[in-house]
Amino acid sequence: MLQQIDLDQTDDHTEVLRVAVSQLESGNVVAVPDEVGMTVLALPGQASAVAKLTAMSESLEFPAQVVAIPHFSVLDDFADNVSGVAMKLARRCWPGPVALRVGCGQPEGMTEDWTGEAKEWALSEFGRSFLVPGQAFSNAVLGELSSPALGLVVAINETERVTTDNIDLIINSNENRYAEGLSVVHVGVDDFEMERTGVVSDRILSRLTGEIFLFVCTGNTCRSPMAEALFRNMLADHLNCQDDELLDRGHTVVSAGLSAYPGASASSEAVQLLKSDGIDLSSHESQPVTEELLFHCDHILTMTQNHLDAILNAFPELAGRARLLSNSVGTGRGEDVSDPIGGGADEYRDCRDEIEGYLRTLLEQQTST
Repeated sequence: MLQQIDLDQTDDHTEVLRVAVSQLESGNVVAVPDEVGMTVLALPGQASAVAKLTAMSESLEFPAQVVAIPHFSVLDDFADNVSGVAMKLARRCWPGPVALRVGCGQPEGMTEDWTGEAKEWALSEFGRSFLVPGQAFSNAVLGELSSPALGLVVAINETERVTTDNIDLIINSNENRYAEGLSVVHVGVDDFEMERTGVVSDRILSRLTGEIFLFVCTGNTCRSPMAEALFRNMLADHLNCQDDELLDRGHTVVSAGLSAYPGASASSEAVQLLKSDGIDLSSHESQPVTEELLFHCDHILTMTQNHLDAILNAFPELAGRARLLSNSVGTGRGEDVSDPIGGGADEYRDCRDEIEGYLRTLLEQQTST
């Protein structure tokens, strides 16, 4: 018998989560809220549930089959041949309404306990389609399951076409949904192709495949803002474009501080110094370093060894992307960039010149690869 739960009218989401996970583990089909409509879930080892999900998929005009996982970091566990571009999009698009079709194979043993129909779910000649849902409750359900789930993403304008005969539990929510639907992207070794255009456009995806540079200091009011502004200026000159065109040319440059207070201005000394170089730093607002920001970036460049150690102690998996600014080629220990805060104009000028020299080395390295 169909059971329905209104998530918005329930104070204890933990109990709803327990019910949803129990239903799925018992071989039932559960519909959970999604950013574009709803996602109907079944576990791949449950034959009757998979059969119901397959029947529902066949009834839709534009079925979006996915394997739903809780976090981008486990993608490698469930797909072979995951390219650098695919991992970059996974880090930056997920959680969110983008399904990535990656690889042409699967890790040995991944589908050993899956039913026959489940083994073909979301699979094409270009690989299997994966999704990390952006809806918090749905993502939490996946995090509690013992395996990835098969998912059928139903757009808001197609929900009326889904018969509830094959669903055992529906969890409803009135959260806003994107009418444009799920974006499905086939990701190759070096590029991607839109399989289905949805809420996330190919232009946005192109931007997300670019290189992101993050400069890190302590308060994000002096050294790292100067590095950010100087490097943006260097890149624009090198690419013969305007500063605001860098994003569409595949480059994003940001800065942050390990102990930064959000929204603080750059120091007046830094603003005045860069103004003499024709660079406007007056609109800078500080931001703290966060886990999400770190994992979105391709190049994390710290002002001191202590900054670098703090990041790598917390996230050792970033060792391949984080390094001292003075050690742009990634060899040796490098030198700290001294903090000029509290000093006079000469200290700021020396700091700017030191940073600028390291940035030229970084630019040469990036443009020679």
